[in-house]
Amino acid sequence: MLAEHSMMDGMLTLRLADFILKHELQPCPSLRNPVTQQLACAVKVPSPWRQLPFWRTAILDTAICESAARLGVRAYEHEMEYVRFRGFGSSAIKKWGFSPDAFVQMAIQLAYYRGTKTFAATYEATQTRRFLHGRTETTRSLTPEAKKW
Repeated sequence: MLAEHSMMDGMLTLRLADFILKHELQPCPSLRNPVTQQLACAVKVPSPWRQLPFWRTAILDTAICESAARLGVRAYEHEMEYVRFRGFGSSAIKKWGFSPDAFVQMAIQLAYYRGTKTFAATYEATQTRRFLHGRTETTRSLTPEAKKW
């Protein structure tokens, strides 16, 4: 399963995949590895469900090509650089009494502020999976306390 979840909650996608893996897979005896066997198996579709047909037309093919070209232009306009930091890691941060994740969130806030002299509302995904019908929620790291810091 390959899913991009910008249009829906990631936990819904995870629950669907979990359901399929637990309830709807048929064994694939031709595969030797039991894990691969389970993951690569055909899905049994329950009777009220049916596969929807997908028809390609010249108009659709043109739209797909144009979209791909626009995406290529947008991707080319972006740059990415990284720095490998080896000064300390999560063990040191924990010894200092901080959550490594919170530490990095504050580092991101500080770096952004130093680079732009402005603040940007940011969030990070927060899992509530252990609760009934758990979802992905958000934690806002730009708080009044973070700005003051």
